[in-house]
Amino acid sequence: MRFFDQVSFLQAHTVVTGSFSAPSRGEIVPILHVVGRVTAEPVVSQFDVPGEDRCLVDGCAVSSVETDPARSRSPADLPSAVPVESGDPLPAGCDAVVMVEDLEQSDGRFATVKAARPGQHVRRAGAEVRRGEVILPPGHRIRPDEIGAIVACGVERSGSGPCRSP
Repeated sequence: MRFFDQVSFLQAHTVVTGSFSAPSRGEIVPILHVVGRVTAEPVVSQFDVPGEDRCLVDGCAVSSVETDPARSRSPADLPSAVPVESGDPLPAGCDAVVMVEDLEQSDGRFATVKAARPGQHVRRAGAEVRRGEVILPPGHRIRPDEIGAIVACGVERSGSGPCRSP
């Protein structure tokens, strides 16, 4: 091949990959040192994200059954209502959240004129990532912006997904 001969990308890729072998082993690397490395195997989430059901709005967590009698002119009392803020874990025994705008409060007791359905204003556990789900495929060069997602999914070192130097 002469210096000025042009070849297609596929031909060049074949020459380069045939001339250099990929590393045959992965190594475990602390998460702070994985940027720029290439995953040797899939990186998988170690747990669900979020890890538990979470409230999506400010208001009161409730058992949705308590809200069934609610009508615009006839508020339903919510004896087991628990005040919550957006992002709070959903309290035990609750399956929905009533927005603060839809609540009436009197003498420390809550009522609503809008019925809630199960799961309303709730982000379910695992809604973003499920345990065992592949976060990064093998052969992926890790970028700085991916570190947060990797850590959020419980991977503290690339032993859950070994990396190799590029």
